[in-house]
Amino acid sequence: MTSLLDFSRELLMEQIAEVDHVIDGHDPDKIRASGFVANEMTAVEGRRWLYGKHLIRGYVAATVSPGGVGKTTLELIEAVALATGRDLLGVPVRERVRVWHYNLEDPRSELLRRVWAICEHFEIPPIELEGWLFLDSGRDRKLIVAEPFEGLVCATPAVEQLVSEMQRLDVCVLQVDPFVKSHWGGENDNKEIDAVLDVFGDVAKRCNAAVDLVHHTRKPPSGFVATAGDINTARGAGAFAGAVRSARTVTPMSDKEAEVFEIESNRRGWYVRVDDAKGNMSAPASDAVWFERFSVELSNGDYVGVLCSWAPPDPFDGLGVGGARDALMVIEQGLDDGQRYTWTQRSVGRWVGSVLVDLGLSEAAAKSVIATWKKNGVLHSKQYRNPVRRREEEGIFVELSKLPGVKNDVL
Repeated sequence: MTSLLDFSRELLMEQIAEVDHVIDGHDPDKIRASGFVANEMTAVEGRRWLYGKHLIRGYVAATVSPGGVGKTTLELIEAVALATGRDLLGVPVRERVRVWHYNLEDPRSELLRRVWAICEHFEIPPIELEGWLFLDSGRDRKLIVAEPFEGLVCATPAVEQLVSEMQRLDVCVLQVDPFVKSHWGGENDNKEIDAVLDVFGDVAKRCNAAVDLVHHTRKPPSGFVATAGDINTARGAGAFAGAVRSARTVTPMSDKEAEVFEIESNRRGWYVRVDDAKGNMSAPASDAVWFERFSVELSNGDYVGVLCSWAPPDPFDGLGVGGARDALMVIEQGLDDGQRYTWTQRSVGRWVGSVLVDLGLSEAAAKSVIATWKKNGVLHSKQYRNPVRRREEEGIFVELSKLPGVKNDVL
């Protein structure tokens, strides 16, 4: 039987051990500043990118898009690319890894149908995916990683199961589609969404994996036009954009883009663009990556859409370096009556784009070229005396130092 003295002695020893622990500087609950050590830098490993500059081990990424644009198809093609180690969309696959696509909307049969179409289109033997690609549907088993508990949003028991399974299978990429169905936090509550992102960040860290959260754009107010590459169009709380390390948007081709690229209006929906929306660990790409939809007929009679890389026509292609130089010289000389060209089409006979239209470009292509030259300083405006109107007004001039010797000088 333990005496009161023995109990007191044990309690005292525990207290002494706790004090020693704190004195040694190992108390995990105490905030301490960590000093910089110069030779620590040489031991820091390089970032382990898995797919282009979007997916990196240990971090959470986001793919944001309106509904029905093709983001799920894009995710599945990328899953197949990573699971086979193949470059299917012109994006570097850094290493072949196991991918788990957890779709919380579509049934597994639809996921299989889409993967089947991907394999058909890209000529991939389905056997290559066995043991490398994992598909699950929220219709069979929901995935809720966080829920409210006593005023806080906390991880659910499903998180430990998720981590355990990813570690068991050595899954290096987890795709969750859509994010909104993976938690029960308040969608517009910054603290709660931040807590949910912390849960996914912990999963990424513990599994040394990349987590890609597929998220919808918010419903736009009347008159609002979503901007490609704008992470702030993401649905719900702004904390979502702040918590992910990389993000991209997937948006349909706009009417204006279709006009510039000379795509018929009834075909516009077949083209989508992907833009960097946030790159905390890499410089954002300057140009959009475009994809075109194709319909694949399966042997069961179904037609399923896939995406393929697509390069939009360059309005400069119809101009050439020589044509660009000629057009700029005409603009610099101005009109025969001494007036200068203007930016606006309302100025009859003086719109600067008319010079390009006369060379065979469409009006839309001419607008695109003029906008590029204006943005890059090839064209600029300044005050001059209009000899016809006999007054000072604004006219367009050419920066002669930027006359094209090569195409990039004017782009």
